[in-house]
Amino acid sequence: MRSPVVRLSVFPSTCRHILYGHLCSQYAAVASGLNNTASSQFAFVGGGSANAASGALSAVCGGGENSAAGEAAAVVGGVNNTASGAYSLAAGVGAVANHSNAAVLAFQQEEENGTATTCSSMGPGTLHVCVDDERDGGGFFVNQQLLNISSIESQLAAADDENSQLQDEVGRSVGRSVGRTGDVGGNARLCGVRWGG
Repeated sequence: MRSPVVRLSVFPSTCRHILYGHLCSQYAAVASGLNNTASSQFAFVGGGSANAASGALSAVCGGGENSAAGEAAAVVGGVNNTASGAYSLAAGVGAVANHSNAAVLAFQQEEENGTATTCSSMGPGTLHVCVDDERDGGGFFVNQQLLNISSIESQLAAADDENSQLQDEVGRSVGRSVGRTGDVGGNARLCGVRWGG
């Protein structure tokens, strides 16, 4: 079995039609697939269909209708993903990494009406992961444990309430103690604080 031949373009100002798509820049490569385009210097498309690597040093590994337009941006695979920020990464279905140094992993099903979902980067230097709600059979797992966001939010709210109650109690206690002794410095020393000279 013959291994596929990677075709390199050495014509910086012209586009050449090749078996798998188009090469439009110096040292760009399209390894396989259909209607793929590598149109910037050192851009690469590994395979799939209708993928475009248009940023310098960008790459689309495979999938369909993906675009790596940012400098050194990458689309790992999937469908309808865009990595347009410099040094960005997108994977899954409908991932949009439009900020620099951002990564988006989109693992959601289509909406009930058949429209595609979109998961976009939240700003430069961010990682955004989109998954279906656990009620829909999805979820986000770390070390084999489901992270239930609504449960985490309620636990944080309870901890905030408990913290506020403790602060109020400490404040009342210190106030009573200072009121009895009149010795602010002595009470401060009890709490490990150096008071005065």
